[in-house]
Amino acid sequence: MAWVDKDTDTMMLCHFDKDTMLHEIAHLPKDDAHSDAWAKRLWELQETYLNKKDAAVAHLEITRYLSGRRLYINKFGEKPPRYVDQVSIWVTAKPASK
Repeated sequence: MAWVDKDTDTMMLCHFDKDTMLHEIAHLPKDDAHSDAWAKRLWELQETYLNKKDAAVAHLEITRYLSGRRLYINKFGEKPPRYVDQVSIWVTAKPASK
């Protein structure tokens, strides 16, 4: 999870990985949420800064968003594989017994 605050020109990263950072950088030119233009910028950033294997996985992550699914279909001519979201440890963790 991360976000960009355009008012203070600040990027907040809760995960320090390249894909999260690239996701947020793709938001910087315009505040256009997860639009088609954002998906295209993110795809290009992933192609530039990730190795081929990581970029392929990251491209599937974009398909969580409708704009990413449209881009995937445009590039490959077929629907992307169904995205299965990881369940957060915070959802499944049980409090320790006292």
